[in-house]
Amino acid sequence: MKVGKTTEFPPDMVGIMGPIVRSAESVDAALAKLNLPEDKILQALFWFTEVTPLDKAALSNITAGDINKAHEILDKKECLSSCWNKGVLNLANNNLNDAIVCLSNLIHNEDYREEFVKLICGETFTIGEINTSLFFN
Repeated sequence: MKVGKTTEFPPDMVGIMGPIVRSAESVDAALAKLNLPEDKILQALFWFTEVTPLDKAALSNITAGDINKAHEILDKKECLSSCWNKGVLNLANNNLNDAIVCLSNLIHNEDYREEFVKLICGETFTIGEINTSLFFN
């Protein structure tokens, strides 16, 4: 950015999210949204994760633009990250009902929610089901 070059990263998912415009200001604003554990949780709910080998394969297909194959892969085994990634993928494709089902499962399943929070915020932070669900208001 400082030398006027644009940068793309694999997690940008340009194929489904469109081009990302980065500036020093936009990067600073993004970093400011990640200060508190609750902020990290909110932002993580709406982006992909790679926890399992199936996630890696699905994300590779998303990056390549093969959304149907990504869904097939994520449907092979239900776990925290498959619910999470299917929720985000459905949001990105404007399948709001399916996104709500997937992300609600993440929030209302105590094991998934606890695992999710530990992945994002570490072992010491906890947040309950009701407070987590408020991120969707």
